[in-house]
Amino acid sequence: AMAAAKVTSFKFSKAMMQAPPLSSESDTNGYLANFGLTGDLKGWKWDLSYVNSQNTQKTRNNANIDLQRAYAALDAVKDASGNVVCSVTITNPGLYPGCVPLNLFGPTSESAAALNYILAVTRFQAETTMDDVGASVAGSPFNSWAGPVQVALSGEYRKVTFDLTSNAQPTLRANCTGLRYNCTANTLLYISNILADAHNQSQTVSEAAIETDVPLLKDKPFVESLNLNGAARFTHYDTSGDAKTWKLGLDWHVNDQLSFRATRSRDIRAPNLNELMAPQLVNPAGVTDVHTGIVGQAPFITSSNPNLVPEVAKTWTAGLVYRPSWLSNASLAVDWYNVQIDNAITTIQGQSVTIQNICENSGGTSPFCALIVRPLPFSNKTSANFVTAFLSRPENAQTVETKGFDVEANYQTPLMGGNLALRGLMTYQPHFTTVQFPGAPVLDAADVPPLPKSRATLFVKYSWNDFSVDLQERWRSGYQFNSDRNLVFAVPRIKSAATTNLSVSYKLNETQIFATVENLFDKQPEPFGGTGGASGVPGLFGGYPQGDDILGRYFTVGFRMKH
Repeated sequence: AMAAAKVTSFKFSKAMMQAPPLSSESDTNGYLANFGLTGDLKGWKWDLSYVNSQNTQKTRNNANIDLQRAYAALDAVKDASGNVVCSVTITNPGLYPGCVPLNLFGPTSESAAALNYILAVTRFQAETTMDDVGASVAGSPFNSWAGPVQVALSGEYRKVTFDLTSNAQPTLRANCTGLRYNCTANTLLYISNILADAHNQSQTVSEAAIETDVPLLKDKPFVESLNLNGAARFTHYDTSGDAKTWKLGLDWHVNDQLSFRATRSRDIRAPNLNELMAPQLVNPAGVTDVHTGIVGQAPFITSSNPNLVPEVAKTWTAGLVYRPSWLSNASLAVDWYNVQIDNAITTIQGQSVTIQNICENSGGTSPFCALIVRPLPFSNKTSANFVTAFLSRPENAQTVETKGFDVEANYQTPLMGGNLALRGLMTYQPHFTTVQFPGAPVLDAADVPPLPKSRATLFVKYSWNDFSVDLQERWRSGYQFNSDRNLVFAVPRIKSAATTNLSVSYKLNETQIFATVENLFDKQPEPFGGTGGASGVPGLFGGYPQGDDILGRYFTVGFRMKH
């Protein structure tokens, strides 16, 4: 049929159900030793500590595919005696001794001998160690006109090391000698989950910090107390340089009923060892090359980035606490926050269509073009310039901003010979915007699973002698489907949802007997809540909002004893 149609090749793919799963197995062993001393010297409290830990992870893939052998086994022909053999056995008998032809046509067509021939065990062993030394001293050096000034000094030195040894390097390519089909100069030797060696990688961190609480006023009109608190920390990373963080706060108690608090801080998150020094990981995958318009297969190369610097956040908070004199055992706390993060670390993937389009629109001059590897200059758009690799690595490219309110209310009162306790928590977070990299769209993750704009929890507890009942009600607001506000869905919003939990307990001497019903009214998760990654396709990943209860009503009965 192919000869009649003058077709010389076709594409074919198959999940080989006869083969073991293409997945990794890991064994991890670790220990941690913590030593410390504390003391008091003329009112100054001090402590010294030392922590040593080591973790060893051994990971193996028992069913990786040796593509060199696989392509030799797939090229099956008949020899002079009519036996099906590997073509290379006839043309180059010494290249692939023991080659077993692989038949993919049929649900169970692969022979055990053929699978054993093409499958390989790839493995790596990673060791991580940490040594941490810390010390602090705290006390009151003097009194101000409003009370004692508190000061704390601390210092820490930490060294983390990482070492990885692999039997399958990402740089290994298949040797195409004697192979007629499939194999190219860019074909990886193994199909999946291979890591490069990474020896003697380490990071050292040295830091010093000071914290203080200074009374400014006390027992004045409208000022029961007014305190200024602050902290500053200097940190040196041998990998990413120096970092300075600080915080200023004000705590104002107007009277026994009303108090205010506010803070302003500069915070950081330094890149971790994995982001800085993780070995290269290579996996082949199907890709769409925007530049040439070709759909094909190319390796995805995931790497670390030793040039990362700390993320920096600007944080504002302000709040109040109200304890009314006209309602005993009641309190209300309201806090506002605003957080902006610059240079946030995010993974930039060259295979992203957005990244490819940015590169195309720049005529090949965008820095993101470095994440797309081609054999020829950018100006060549022929099939000969099909991408040879897409790179993926972390970058200091993302900006993040979020703001909102947190509310907590509490109330207790005697009731019918027992005690009733009420507690309510509520959060309103209208925005959580991110720009993954310059030129990317603004995404707002608030109001999108799993981050509703509003969520609340109510706790009701009634205790009477040795008997108690606990009721918990959780509620979240509704969702839209995707954080990209440019996407419009022709289906309704995901509805708001609430679930109820009930627990009853009875104390008998030193034993507590309890029974709990989770999701008391068997509330089912709202439909159409799953999203298919960045595309926002409803119905995938379970088809319900993340965070909703998917188990339904269930019961727990038990007891607790003390002796």
